[in-house]
Amino acid sequence: MLIKKVEGLAKRMITEHYNNFGYFKDDIKRELLADERTTELFMGWITFLREEMDYSPMTDDEYGRAESA
Repeated sequence: MLIKKVEGLAKRMITEHYNNFGYFKDDIKRELLADERTTELFMGWITFLREEMDYSPMTDDEYGRAESA
């Protein structure tokens, strides 16, 4: 998360990154070793959230889903 802080993201955004990573760890039900933390793993997680859970990269409601028009 250090890079996110360096990028100058708002504190709330940083908090959400920590929350989302916590959800990710809960979902996989174990800690990841450093060499297991790959781009492919995280991209797979993001794809799952977007395609299966219908989450949006820009969320508007308290549950992380984009509000429909």
